[in-house]
Amino acid sequence: SGLGPIWLDGVRCRGTEATLAKCPSKPWGQHACTHEEDVSVVCSGSDITSAPKLRLVGGLSPCVGRVEVFFNKRWGTVCQHGWNLKAAAVVCRQLGCGAAVSAPGTSRFGWGEGPIWLDDVRCTGEETNLFSCQARPWGDNTCFHGQDVSVVCV
Repeated sequence: SGLGPIWLDGVRCRGTEATLAKCPSKPWGQHACTHEEDVSVVCSGSDITSAPKLRLVGGLSPCVGRVEVFFNKRWGTVCQHGWNLKAAAVVCRQLGCGAAVSAPGTSRFGWGEGPIWLDDVRCTGEETNLFSCQARPWGDNTCFHGQDVSVVCV
C-alpha cells in the first residue's frame, strides 16, 4: 500500500497513449479509493531496478515541484547549474505534465536530501527524457541542496 495522496482513479487507457496522464480518468485527486486498492505494473524485458526514475516533490500537484531522480537505489536532486526552461520542458514532457511554464532554481520547493545526482544539465528541449540530456557524470557536482531545481508544468 502507498502513502500520501491518491492521484488517479477510473483510468481507462486504450494502450496507445504516450503516457499514463494521457489516459481518460477522473480529474487528478478525485477518487473513491483506499491505498489497499493501489495498483502496480511489471514490464517484461525491462530492468526496472536500474533504470533512472523521475518525480516532482513539494508542489501542490504532481506536475509542480522539486526535481528528484532515482539512481543507484537512492533518490537525489538536480543542481541549478545550466538549468533552464528547455530542461524543464523535457521533465514536463517525460512526466506527461504538458508544457513547462517555469524552471525555478534555488530550492523553490525546499531543499532535497541525499545525493545531488545531476549537475550542468544541458538539454536542447527535444529530448524524450531528462537522462538523454548532457550533464556531468552521475554524482559529480559542485552544488549544495540550496541549489536544487524545480519545474512548474501546465
